[in-house]
Amino acid sequence: MEIILLGAIIVIALVLFITEFFPIDVTALVVLGLLLIFGLVTPEQSLSGFSNPAVITIGCLFIMSYALQKSHVLEYVIININKIIDQSQTLGMAVYLFCIGIASAVVNNTAIVAIFMPVTIRLADKYNISPSKVLIPLSYAAILGGTLTLVGTSTNLIVNSVLVVSTGESLGMLEFAKFGIIKFVVGLIYIFTIGHKLLPSRVAKSSSITDYSLDGYLTNLKLMKILLCAVELCLIERLMRIMMSLY
Repeated sequence: MEIILLGAIIVIALVLFITEFFPIDVTALVVLGLLLIFGLVTPEQSLSGFSNPAVITIGCLFIMSYALQKSHVLEYVIININKIIDQSQTLGMAVYLFCIGIASAVVNNTAIVAIFMPVTIRLADKYNISPSKVLIPLSYAAILGGTLTLVGTSTNLIVNSVLVVSTGESLGMLEFAKFGIIKFVVGLIYIFTIGHKLLPSRVAKSSSITDYSLDGYLTNLKLMKILLCAVELCLIERLMRIMMSLY
């Protein structure tokens, strides 16, 4: 019976994660709550993930990325890249994406994308380039750069954490670089040859909202967020009551 129940929860989790009917964090809490309610995990096991070294490392990387943003190092990089783009857009974007890939290898690639998205949009507006032509390459350059090192992406850290628990051995910082460099170089070449031609030229959302007077419908999104927050709070309260009753 427990196997069937666990299988059903896994299927529900996959459907919710794929469809994104709820935000990812809400889905994760719902799945965790179901596992705890039906007794498939103990309270200690349900909370052990928050103290996992991989989670703590990812949190530290986000702090590092914020410090990098506040240190104005990025502004120096952007100024020099602007000079190159003024001479050649192709060369400038190649250098830009290469820098993003290298930065993703040192800092978590999710944080790098969050930092460089506003900068990339400003570059697209300045040089009259469709945002989709630069934002999609930005994402893929960060993903490819994240495969170069152990801390480049959260997936590598989680795999290393599982390896440490199961075997007691840990992966090296440059363990993934042997094949990561090949993927990084080939990926960038593909982006600037075949991939660039396949990318659609889409307009920004803001212009569509302005042209078609869709401002009134934005209220629905705000209400949805409020409802989701209320559901999340109810789930957290329910979990706390269950944990208190168990203790």
